[in-house]
Amino acid sequence: MKNRLLSIAGLLGALMAPLGAYASSMPQVTLYLKWVPQYQFAGYLVAEKKGYYKDAGLDVHIVPGGPNINTVQEIADGAAQFGIQTAEPIFYAYSHGLNLTMLMADFQEPYEEFMVKKSSKIMSVKDFAGKTVGINIGGLSQLLLPVMLESEGVDPSSVHTVRKTISLTPFLSDRVPIWNGYVGNEPFQAMNQGVPVREFKLAKYVPNWYGDVLFAKSSYVTNHPDIVRKFVSASQKGWVFATEHPKETIAIIRKINPQKSDKALSQEAQAAIPLMTSAATKTHCFGWMDAGRVSAMEKDMVKFGGWQKSGALPAPETFFSNQYLSCAH
Repeated sequence: MKNRLLSIAGLLGALMAPLGAYASSMPQVTLYLKWVPQYQFAGYLVAEKKGYYKDAGLDVHIVPGGPNINTVQEIADGAAQFGIQTAEPIFYAYSHGLNLTMLMADFQEPYEEFMVKKSSKIMSVKDFAGKTVGINIGGLSQLLLPVMLESEGVDPSSVHTVRKTISLTPFLSDRVPIWNGYVGNEPFQAMNQGVPVREFKLAKYVPNWYGDVLFAKSSYVTNHPDIVRKFVSASQKGWVFATEHPKETIAIIRKINPQKSDKALSQEAQAAIPLMTSAATKTHCFGWMDAGRVSAMEKDMVKFGGWQKSGALPAPETFFSNQYLSCAH
């Protein structure tokens, strides 16, 4: 009987060994978010929790971001293979000799905006002239505020900017009448405190810019195309689910980040989902990027971002690729 049990145990061990070997051989990759888990990163969180990455044969570790996380630096140092960021640091990295490739646009339009109190006499962007703006220093809005102002005939030098705080107190107390934020966060924080706001969304004034993008080192993309394709495709699947099933997605995010309430995530989803898709995503697929828009972004970088380029600008394809999207093959 003992020998029979040993034989069965040996058989089970032999059967399980290939499974263990397969699991350990799954490529391990790390994704750095630019902030804490919230609807802004829903596609990746869904893909991990619903097993889309494992189904693709990948072992994916997602690292939350925060005020001390620089995703471009993490990728440059090799701490992670993939990161989330807006496009302007990717252009700046190129000018310092680091080539990064944008693989998918999570947001077809910028996720940022400016807001004023509804009781304010600031009714349009033209009224920003002579006012103080609380802004996220170093963020996309700092670069695009002059673009937004010029599009409405306002001299950018007529606007005074100060560093915004996490607290809305300077805005609520009227010390800073114009406040920069994310469409899914600050406007709802103000309204939840009984202060309705008027919003000026970047998407309306800077139509060529994308919001958050997925990126990786260009050398990694070249050397590991199969892993990149699997990761991008599984992430797309997660994003499509997040746009179509917000309630279930909210439940997933709440388990990962209990500090986010159902109400906050619902408000964020309401504001964010419309920015995730466009005519291009409907024609092609989620995450699609356009060379013409990337070229326009380059020109804005030169004019407003101090991006020093001698001679012709690099071809847009230097900075992005659609070939790893599931609709491209």
